[in-house]
Amino acid sequence: MAVASAALELPRAPKDGVYHRMVNPVERFKNGMKVQLLGSIAIFEVPKSKTRKVPRTLTLKKETENSCTIDWPQVNQEWHPARLRYAVCDGVEGMLEDGNHFWKLYKEYSRSEVAELVMQHKLPSPLPQLEDAVDASAAASASPDVAETHSSGEEIVLTSNPLAQRRGGAREWLDGPRA
Repeated sequence: MAVASAALELPRAPKDGVYHRMVNPVERFKNGMKVQLLGSIAIFEVPKSKTRKVPRTLTLKKETENSCTIDWPQVNQEWHPARLRYAVCDGVEGMLEDGNHFWKLYKEYSRSEVAELVMQHKLPSPLPQLEDAVDASAAASASPDVAETHSSGEEIVLTSNPLAQRRGGAREWLDGPRA
């Protein structure tokens, strides 16, 4: 039985959630291939592949109100972009890829789950890096190339060139201004 002939494409876009690539509506691919649809991105992974590969982020482009295109060449140059459409195959909810390959909906995501997963994916660490925090602090307190008086009375000049911030020679910078 061909998946495409048994599937009924319905006029709506695939839902956000986790999908498993199926051989038929009840049997998954051996490699466990899955994709998470999260708004305008998809996260593709093959958990049971022989060579461990990290999940890949793919772009989803809305084609019509009822379909989107996934950019498979970002995973494998030999794969072509494919159209995804919501479908029901033998009573199983999922999506069809180019009308041929069935992806079973394993878990549908709410809007809040999508937002949380996108944030987790884009921000690997919840804490900013120290350099970023220092840069943000300096940017918030002064604009580049503007002189300021520090509480100790020494002049600080913020520039994009860190060597240009020193006034005088190395000794003056270490010992402070001469009287």
